[in-house]
Amino acid sequence: ITVAILFFAIGANTLTSNYVFTRDYSDALQAKTFVIGQGLNLQLDRILRLGIQIEDLIGFEKQCQDVVNKYEEISYAMVLDTRGEILFHNDPSRHGEILTDSTSLKTLESAEKIVQVYSRQGEEFYDAAIPVLNQYEERIATIRIGVPIKFITQKTGNLFAYSVGVALGSLG
Repeated sequence: ITVAILFFAIGANTLTSNYVFTRDYSDALQAKTFVIGQGLNLQLDRILRLGIQIEDLIGFEKQCQDVVNKYEEISYAMVLDTRGEILFHNDPSRHGEILTDSTSLKTLESAEKIVQVYSRQGEEFYDAAIPVLNQYEERIATIRIGVPIKFITQKTGNLFAYSVGVALGSLG
């Protein structure tokens, strides 16, 4: 009976810890993604204040590439215009592509920063969308940054395996 109670208590503790870690890690990663997106937004804002139109910008995809190269958890960074056309992307082959999926349309309609799940080619991402506003506070573009859900799953899976190992060692 004592072993069963210990097994149940340690199992419940391991599952609860894993759940809390997954939730907190996901929230922290989403917050980090927003901060990275705000950095891109500030760069765009500085350029746009010089009177340059966003459609006339050249080379901003380099900043998108730098974000993806600098942060291992980021899979993509892009800037969409109000119609959903990709103006800048870390993958230059995607320039000019128009996104018409429901997730993209929702980001274009929202006036607030949002995070939602986005699926592309069978892979799911936490997609952070930050609106880009002009000097009149009108939306002129949206910055989108994606973190693969499998990245979070891998990290939490490693923690869960470690926790189970410690729990079984303690129970033994």
